[in-house]
Parts: sequence; structure tokens; C-alpha cells
Amino acid sequence: MLGPQLPARPAGCALEVFPGGKPPFVTTDVASAGVSCSARDKCVDALRKHACAVGADTIYGFAESLESGFTHINATFALRVR
Repeated sequence: MLGPQLPARPAGCALEVFPGGKPPFVTTDVASAGVSCSARDKCVDALRKHACAVGADTIYGFAESLESGFTHINATFALRVR
């Protein structure tokens, strides 16, 4: 956890994803996580699941690597400031 503890959002909640960097709007960082998967799409799905669970509506700043056939992604989860 990086910021305020928020209630979980429903599984499959709507998220904005910015793999290459910060979103173009103001956010509050909520948490960060790293996942390892056999395929990149599976990692992104896992990140989406984690983001909803911590109450985030945005995922950004992917740090990706590939090692021994596994994709590793670290990302930050945030909540848009309205």
C-alpha cells in the first residue's frame, strides 16, 4: 500500500491503463504490485484484478522484464482525483 486504504471495487471494474508512464490527469497512488506470468496478457489481467481489489481506477508505469519464459510486470495503482 502506498496511500489511503480504499474499499475494494467489484471484480472486472473499469480501469484506465497507462503502461508507458503516468496518466494525463491527477491521481493519488494507492498501491503497487508485481506479477509474474507465462504470458503478458495474463499479467495485465492479474494487475487489473489487484487494482480493483485495492480500490484503484488507474494502473500506470509498467516496468516489464522477460526471464526464463516468464513475463514480470511491476505497476502502480492509483485513484483519479476528481
